[in-house]
Amino acid sequence: MNQYLTINNFGPINNIENLEIKDFVVLIGERAVGKSTVAKSIYFFKSLREDLIDYYSECLRTGSYNFKPNDFGSRVKEKFIGIFGLSFGLSNDFKLRYQFTSDAENHIEVTVNDRKQLNVHFGPTFRGSHNTILSKCSEFNELNGKVDFSESQNPFIKSFYSQLEVDVSNLFSDNKSNFYIPAQRSFLAPLSEQLIIGQANLDYLTDTFVKRSNSIRNYFKSWGRNVNNGNTTLKGLSRQILKGSYEVTKKGEILRLGDGTEVSLAYISSGQQESLWILNTLVFLAENTQESFVVIEEPESHLDPKGQLRIVEAIAAFSNRSTDQVVITTHSPFVLAALNNLIYAFQVGANHNEEVSQIHLSDNTFLTNDFRLNPNKCIAYEITQNGGINIIDEEYLIENRRLDIASESINDIYNQLFEIANPITDEV
Repeated sequence: MNQYLTINNFGPINNIENLEIKDFVVLIGERAVGKSTVAKSIYFFKSLREDLIDYYSECLRTGSYNFKPNDFGSRVKEKFIGIFGLSFGLSNDFKLRYQFTSDAENHIEVTVNDRKQLNVHFGPTFRGSHNTILSKCSEFNELNGKVDFSESQNPFIKSFYSQLEVDVSNLFSDNKSNFYIPAQRSFLAPLSEQLIIGQANLDYLTDTFVKRSNSIRNYFKSWGRNVNNGNTTLKGLSRQILKGSYEVTKKGEILRLGDGTEVSLAYISSGQQESLWILNTLVFLAENTQESFVVIEEPESHLDPKGQLRIVEAIAAFSNRSTDQVVITTHSPFVLAALNNLIYAFQVGANHNEEVSQIHLSDNTFLTNDFRLNPNKCIAYEITQNGGINIIDEEYLIENRRLDIASESINDIYNQLFEIANPITDEV
């Protein structure tokens, strides 16, 4: 992909230089070291593609153009404040930069000035491409007048707009829709009906998550769809993890258990509540064949070890369906071990596909290509205050010592206690 993130003096992070972003990114680390800061930063920059398309659309609709980079830069600032908050607490050395292609000049960078005001800098390549696209839009207006998007079926307008989206996607080296699934998402299940109104006081990412979840809910409701009907891989895993099927009925949203019992989402377990909208989102995106970039914070939340393995398999199956991109943050050694197995399965399966495909995962699920993760598309980092440490070893697996660092400390304490309780005495 040749995309890189740089963070200087932002939140808990002192310095991360050119963190390579691949198709499957895993972020680990202690609490409060900056995993979410990294995940949010990646999302922030990649989601600007949609904002830039909206910006061009507004120019076409109004026929008004400003070729100064800061015109779009003001929207970048607004989004930054929405995701991260006001800039007053940032140091003068703060910098956030994202490089979208192998061309180092194709980047967007956010800094602050001496008055703690945000500055947005566009690299020369990005700025040049932006001006070229803006000129095309202006010329289109001069020839055709202001664009009425209610006439979107007009083949001439439709063709121009499609090419516009291609041009922007080329600039970002990305054509994916963006989804951020935050931690502590279980509130969405029991409060879904209240949150539909949109009156909850939520931060930008959570509010966006709620709105998109509402759209997904309405999609299944309006089409009378059951998220878990059918025999696709993702839907089967969803039923296994939830131990039932999510449905939108006239009574509201329920989980229908295997014996047919209907349970209101307010009364399902915390693990089911946490995983429900991860699974619903992935199934919805897969069903709509929509290429997507998805950030998932702590997918293991409130799940037992077996449930954690299954949700990793679901995320892997989603990432493998086309060119989807996934970033996950995790504290779970089970998640890391499961990912390692799927990476190793890809390697072994290259020469032993039939044998690997016979390995049983769960129920009627086997270790087929649907689940295997290409190591060349995966990267894992331990995030610290002073950098992002690549923890992929020479065999393209997550380093064994990272899988359960806590166990080493636990075992060491146990061994010390055992030695105290069972002292070695000299034999007479």
